[in-house]
Amino acid sequence: MALDGKSSYYQNPLSDRNRPRNNNWTCCPPNLSRTLLLVGKYAYAYREDEIYVNLFVGGRAAIVLPKTPVTLDVDTDYPWDGAVKITVQPEHAAEFALCLRIPGWCRGAKLRLNGTSVANGKVVGGYAVLRRRWTPGDTVQLDLPMPVARIETHPNVQAAKGKVAIQRGPLIYGLEGLDNDGKSLVTLPADPGFTVEQRPDFLGGVSVIHGLTVAKRPFVAIPFYSLANRGKSSQDVWQNQDAKRETATGWQGVLYREYRPY
Repeated sequence: MALDGKSSYYQNPLSDRNRPRNNNWTCCPPNLSRTLLLVGKYAYAYREDEIYVNLFVGGRAAIVLPKTPVTLDVDTDYPWDGAVKITVQPEHAAEFALCLRIPGWCRGAKLRLNGTSVANGKVVGGYAVLRRRWTPGDTVQLDLPMPVARIETHPNVQAAKGKVAIQRGPLIYGLEGLDNDGKSLVTLPADPGFTVEQRPDFLGGVSVIHGLTVAKRPFVAIPFYSLANRGKSSQDVWQNQDAKRETATGWQGVLYREYRPY
């Protein structure tokens, strides 16, 4: 979907260097409306004495449990920042479980309850479970570290064999020729020197990733969803690796993750 809401890039491949880029309306606008109407149900779920926070979205959620109505006030700049603060406001004190999704990409999540670290939080099926007697004003703070990571594909995906994608938090990044002297495919060294810059005035407000190629040329990577919004260019998600590296498992910083649902 274009950032201005007026068109869509229906065929959005992970590389379009050899494919025409056509932004046109397609058959899917009704799906967009349906998706927006369901955001609340995607973000939150509940049953008798459990509330699940599946997506971290700033705002307020009102949930009626059998024991008491509960309001959750969520303060976060996710997905650009991994800090999430949730203020729990039950109508009256009651015991129930607050289950916070720990994303599969995250390593080393930290949790605090009313300012105190939760040392051995119980994680069940990908959720940190806090079961207690909640009182109005209790706060939960979740910190999801977001280092820039390089992701290798599954070995059976021949088209991306020997390449890496750039990921930060829940977002995959790609290179667009407009930002990189017309080149969207580069070769990354063992240490590209990744840095993150928040650009509130760029592409609707995004975090971009800077680094250096093997040839010591600077490059800029932007979130995949924001590609194809600035005129004719090319884009690539999978980037070449330095041929001098030993092996994928021996290259410090390369991560291979096989994502699976819980």
